[in-house]
Amino acid sequence: MGRTQEAEAKFRRALELKEYWSSYCALGNLALLRHDQSGVDEAIRNLQRLKQEEEARRMECRSAFVRNDLPTAQARAAELAGSKNPEWARGGHILQALLQAEQGEWGNAARILAEVARSLDPTGDPVHEGPNRSRRAFIRLALGFVAWQARNNATAVEQAREAVRIDPNPQILPRAAFLLSVCNDSATLQLARNLTRGWPSAPLFEASRACIDGEMLLLQDEKDAAISRFQHADTLYPAGRPRDFLGLAYARAGRSSEAAVILRPIGESRAMTWLEPEYQWPGICRVCTEQTLGKV
Repeated sequence: MGRTQEAEAKFRRALELKEYWSSYCALGNLALLRHDQSGVDEAIRNLQRLKQEEEARRMECRSAFVRNDLPTAQARAAELAGSKNPEWARGGHILQALLQAEQGEWGNAARILAEVARSLDPTGDPVHEGPNRSRRAFIRLALGFVAWQARNNATAVEQAREAVRIDPNPQILPRAAFLLSVCNDSATLQLARNLTRGWPSAPLFEASRACIDGEMLLLQDEKDAAISRFQHADTLYPAGRPRDFLGLAYARAGRSSEAAVILRPIGESRAMTWLEPEYQWPGICRVCTEQTLGKV
C-alpha cells in the first residue's frame, strides 16, 4: 500500500506541472489495485474530459470486471471493438475474448482470438520486424492457453511453437515453455531452452531462464528442483508482477497449500492481472480460483 501511495503522489505532482492523460491512466490503475472505485471513477472522468474516450472505456471495462459487473465490462469491450480506430477495435476484441475465457467459454474466446490473430498476420507470415511482433506472439500464446483449457493439446503446442517462432524474447519463452511442459512436448521445450543460452545475465533474462528450466524439470518429474528454479525466478521478477507462474508450479508439484496462498488472491482480487489483461493468460482469474478449489 505504501508503494502505491508514493506512486500516486508522484503522478499528482507531475500533473501539477503538465496535464497528461497517461498520468490519469496510471492513477486509475493505482486506484484499481486498491479497489478504490472513487479513484477509478475520477480517472475515467478526467480521461473523458481530455477526449480520451477509448482509454476511459478500457478502464471502465477492467474496473467492471474487477467488481464482477460482467454486463458493464462486456458493454465497454463491445464499444471498443466497434471503434473506427483499428488498434482500439482490436483491443476491444481481445477484451471480449478475455471476458469469455473468464466465464469458461473457451470456444468463444478461441474464435475471437483467432480473428485477432488473422488481423495481425494478414500475409500469413507473422515473422517480420514491426510494432506488433510481440503482440502477435502473445496472441498465439493466448490461443494456446485457451486450447489447453479446452483439452486440445495439439493446438496448444502448435500455438506455443508459433509464438516462439515469432518473437523468442524473455517474456514469450517462459509462457511458451509452460504450454509445452503441460502438453508433454519435451523436444520443443528443449529447443526453446537452447534459445536462452546467449541471453545476458540481467534479472529479467535470468528469471525467464529459471522459469524455463523449471518447466523442463516439472516435465521430468523433478519437482523439488523445479520449484527451486521457480522460487529463484520469483526473487528476480519486479515486485508487483502477478505470481501465477509460481502458484501453478506449486500446484503441478502437488504442493496445494502453497499454491493456494498465491493463486487464491489472484482469483479473488482480479485487479493485479487485469491491469494489463492483454498480457496475461486468458481466464487466469477463473483458472486460479478453480485450482484452489481442486477443480483443475
